[in-house]
Amino acid sequence: MELTLYEALHNAQNEDNEAVCFIIEKFKRLIKKHAYQLNYYCAKTDLVIAILELIQTIDLDRMRAAHEGELVNYFVKILYHKKIDLHRQNLKYIMEQLHFNPEIFISEFSYEPQDLSFFWTSALNELPYKQRFVIVQKYLYSFTDVEIASQFGISRQAANRLKNRALKTLKDYYKDNIMLELLREEQTLNEVAAKY
Repeated sequence: MELTLYEALHNAQNEDNEAVCFIIEKFKRLIKKHAYQLNYYCAKTDLVIAILELIQTIDLDRMRAAHEGELVNYFVKILYHKKIDLHRQNLKYIMEQLHFNPEIFISEFSYEPQDLSFFWTSALNELPYKQRFVIVQKYLYSFTDVEIASQFGISRQAANRLKNRALKTLKDYYKDNIMLELLREEQTLNEVAAKY
């Protein structure tokens, strides 16, 4: 005879690993669906951790009179709200990653514009989202090409191509802006020299 969800919760709180596996298996499809919707590397693991935390914190005395369907709906709602929380956390994490450290590319060039952080912010904004994300992951957070590729669901070679295209675009953007700045400075110097 199959366990009810209440019995499985009771056993799981008493450290029965089989009951924990039963509960996770019961919600496996929902976890998979939410992980797919979240679309980041460890989403499935985060949702399983949410279930494990729920198992430990749920008040079984309050749930004793609940029907099987009510318990299932409770879990479904908790997982749905956890999915929303994880989505918000992931967006916040991505937005934090976009605050880019411009010192990474400086060593190759000798000229530094006045407002470097503004320069690199505008340079990164020139990149498409995937290229910008790859650059931030690679150089700010030291992810490997394999790790970046797994986050996007692409091959390592494709992640490497994205990185190379982004670097080329950034270098071209940097060189173009340096030339404009140098031309402006030269023009200013010529104007000052012409006055004397």
